[in-house]
Amino acid sequence: MSISAASKLQLSHASPAQRAADLYRSTFGHPPSFVAFAPGRVNLMGDHTDYCEGLVFPAALSDGCACAVGPRDGEFAAVSAELAGEPVVDASATILPNHLEGEPGWTRYAAGTFESMRTRFAPDAGGANIAIASDVPSGSGLSSSASLEVSIATALEHLWGLQIDPVEKARACQAAEHEYAGAPCGLMDQLVAVMGKKGCAIRIDCRDATTIAVPMPPPREAVFVIFDSAVSHANDDGGYAARRAACESSLPKLGVPALRDVTLAELQTLPASLTDVEVDAVRHVVTENARVEAFTSLLPSGRLAEAGVLMNESHRSLSETYRVSCPEVDTLAEIVRSQPGVFGARMTGGGFGGWIVALMKTSAVENVAGSVREAYRAATGRETEHRVVEAGDGARLVR
Repeated sequence: MSISAASKLQLSHASPAQRAADLYRSTFGHPPSFVAFAPGRVNLMGDHTDYCEGLVFPAALSDGCACAVGPRDGEFAAVSAELAGEPVVDASATILPNHLEGEPGWTRYAAGTFESMRTRFAPDAGGANIAIASDVPSGSGLSSSASLEVSIATALEHLWGLQIDPVEKARACQAAEHEYAGAPCGLMDQLVAVMGKKGCAIRIDCRDATTIAVPMPPPREAVFVIFDSAVSHANDDGGYAARRAACESSLPKLGVPALRDVTLAELQTLPASLTDVEVDAVRHVVTENARVEAFTSLLPSGRLAEAGVLMNESHRSLSETYRVSCPEVDTLAEIVRSQPGVFGARMTGGGFGGWIVALMKTSAVENVAGSVREAYRAATGRETEHRVVEAGDGARLVR
């Protein structure tokens, strides 16, 4: 089915919230009841540790996804300012993953979030109309999927008159990604989209979902800058799931409930029963957890050169040990870290493409960006763009 009245609004200079509200009005013929916003994220340290009950250190971005929402009888209808397709799904009973066959891929994230939220928190709720607009590039490794999920969840929370525990809202969005999109992600992306704080990165303990806000460096001194490899990635293409499976299959051989429980010292005496792939998984996760612990203490104390070394070590582990990088991302990271004024650089997100993140002196940003753009084009034939990270707040109602 399709929404015959839908017209995609290409308002490139408008905010996601404005574009979502305008798209809702033009599609459904009346203003939305609510508009909510949820940010994307950049992970500064701690990738592929969240699903091992480990430690992560992301920051919510100022960029994100907005969802305009209103009630609808018996159906879930969605439209996107950027993504093709205008799905209308029967919502008179539980929406199951197989009900979404033939619909555009993003429908699984959107309708899955709707059903996950309804099942957990509002079983008597009817259908809904939604319109979404985002300025987080899809396939960037900046968590476009989680910002979409959490914006929808936050909009529905207000539509249904609920006050949901932030961690439980994040878990509902995570479940949607697992059950409907087939991406076995950890909780990091959804939780930082809910819990982000302006000017801070968020240290998350994924064992108990506790968070600590850690101030970013003074912007006059140093900033995090992200660079696009121009290689798209997807968490549901099998590579991500294979890495998680290696972590899980190692647990009975190690006799621990999660890789979080393995110490650095124990890496010297790993069981011979582990496969080479499992050994690499264990080594990456255990050392990455240690890097998060160190990084979160170095950053606020101004020990930026030491923090940069940890970023370089993290990238090496992700690329060479865990093997979730790609040649273009490795090349981009190497080019960036070779520039004067850069403390360190690493891939960020699930891997297999996407963006990298670098810590550098603020005064060096423009010179670095220009040099990197030319060197990356010469090395790969691809164009990169950069954004200075401005840590933003988490999900919120905007109108």
